[in-house]
Amino acid sequence: MGLGPTPTTYFGVCSRGAACGSCSAGHSCADATALKEELREVKKHMDVMARFISRQFPGQNWMEDAENNQGATSEAIPSMGSRAS
Repeated sequence: MGLGPTPTTYFGVCSRGAACGSCSAGHSCADATALKEELREVKKHMDVMARFISRQFPGQNWMEDAENNQGATSEAIPSMGSRAS
């Protein structure tokens, strides 16, 4: 291939043994795999929390409210308060 970096030395080697375009120099595919696994775990926890909140506040569209207030400061977001049992 001539002088200079090869795709394998530049991009790294994936677990499949082939050069991987998603792994940049300085970052291994193991790092990317670990981050993907961590993201999966975070998504699982978010799903559990979303189900819990939906049970605590039935009939309220809390997710839409949260998305609308995404950039707001904590002072600007109204408190949901405590729910009477």
